[in-house]
This record gives sequence, C-alpha cells and structure tokens, in this order.
Amino acid sequence: MQSLGTFENVVSILNTQVNELKTLMTLRGDSIDDSDDGLERLQQTIESIEASMSEVSGMIEGEKRYISKSLEFKAKAQEQRDLVSYMMDHLPSSLPSSVKAQAILNVPTIKQYNPSTSQDKENIPQINSVDVPQSVQKAQTAQLVQQPLRELPPPEPVKKSKPRTTPPKMSLVTPQELEDTPKYMKGRLTIEKINLSIEELQSFVNSKYKILSTPLAKLTGDPLVKYKAYKDLETKDTRGVFFFTDNDAWKNTSCVKNDTTGKAILAVLRHLNRVKDMGGTLKRYNLCE
Repeated sequence: MQSLGTFENVVSILNTQVNELKTLMTLRGDSIDDSDDGLERLQQTIESIEASMSEVSGMIEGEKRYISKSLEFKAKAQEQRDLVSYMMDHLPSSLPSSVKAQAILNVPTIKQYNPSTSQDKENIPQINSVDVPQSVQKAQTAQLVQQPLRELPPPEPVKKSKPRTTPPKMSLVTPQELEDTPKYMKGRLTIEKINLSIEELQSFVNSKYKILSTPLAKLTGDPLVKYKAYKDLETKDTRGVFFFTDNDAWKNTSCVKNDTTGKAILAVLRHLNRVKDMGGTLKRYNLCE
C-alpha cells in the first residue's frame, strides 16, 4: 500500500472508508447479500481500514519520538546558553573590546525546529561550544601563577563533651512565678511549701546519684540495697538524665505525698520547668536547671 501522506489525509481517508463500510453494512442488512462479490468487497474495505489505522498509529508514534527529541534539544540549547552567559559575565576586565565583541558574535543561534518536515528530522541543528580565545587563556593562567598561595588555618580540635556527673540544681520559685501560675493548678499552695519541696527533692536526687557514682565494690549494707533498687528503675530513656519517681518523692520528702497537695506541687514544678515528666506507667521526673 502506498503512503497516505500527512496525518490529515490519513484521517480523511479513514473517515471515507468507515462511511463506505457503514453503507455496505446497511445495504447488506437490507438485501441480505451473501454473494461472494459482496463479501469480498466488504473484506477489502475492512482490510483497507485496518491498514489505515496501522499507518495512523505509526505516525502518532513517530510524532511522539520527534517531540521527545525536541525537548532534549531544547534542554541542551539552554545549557549552552547558560554556559555562554557565564563566560561572558566572567571575562577579565582587561580583555580588549574587539575580542569581547567577537565572543558575543560567536554565540550560536538556535534554529527553529519543525518536526513535521523531513529535512528538519534528518538535519537537527548541533550546537558547538564557544572556545575561549587563547590569549584570554594565557592571561588567566598568568594571573593564577602570580597569585600567592594562601595557607589554610589548621583545623580546630573537636571538643568532646564530657557526660555530666552531678545533678542540675533546681532554682527556687519566685513570688512572681507563683503569682503567674494558674489558680486551678496551685490551689492554696504557698511559696514556702513549694520551695521546701524543691530543696528536699534536690537533696534526695543528690544523695541518689552520689550512691550510683560510687564503685559497686565499695558499697555495703543499705547503700548497696539502694544502688540495686535505683538501677532497676533505669531504662534506655533515662541515660544521661537525673530523675526521681513518685515513690521517691513520697518516701523522702515531707511535703510531696500521695495526696491532692503532693500532686499539686508536682504539677506546679512541671509548669515552672523545674522538673519534666518523662511519661510511662511509672512516673519519672527529670530535673531541669
């Protein structure tokens, strides 16, 4: 079968063949013509339509390839323009104007690419890189050679932070802080009771971590029992922090008990960032500075 020409011609011919097929089918339905000639003509029309559809598909695939090549060409052209623009912006100030003008004239132009013409399909314009004049290269090399080498400063030694060995000290609550605390949270707590709780909790935590910092071989009796009990309360989340539990506060302070007042004191201390609730089923409170 001969080429059908442009895409518009293929579509036009295809429409004509479809209309012809509709006509044949209508006539066949009216006359019920099952003769060899009628069936042969119908078969030829169907084969012709199939050939036209195949050529339409081929042309569509070809156009897709040409569009893809066009996009690649456009991207390469933009890269080349960016390179030329960078070179022009970084030319030495002592460059003669005639050389600079010549470099501008040598900027390649981009030919409009039309994929519908066979000539453009075969002859895709190529962009050649712009060569820097040899005199410019020599001048730039000479400037680099004449510049003294700058000595780099020695790298600063990396300071390794040592792990803290003593608990942070909680600051006492000021009258203004207690005044700014919500009424529903502080209730009838006085600043004296809150600060006494801070001092007692601080004293307990200091004593606890003094025992934990003592070598196990030097511990006997009650300190050894406490050491093991404190270790049992530690988890991966408590590494590097200094904490106490609800039970520690209830047993080792006179103000913080398992009652409404004790819970209010801990709530105020959390609100004022003296302690931080670490969460979990067993309440742990991390000391804050």
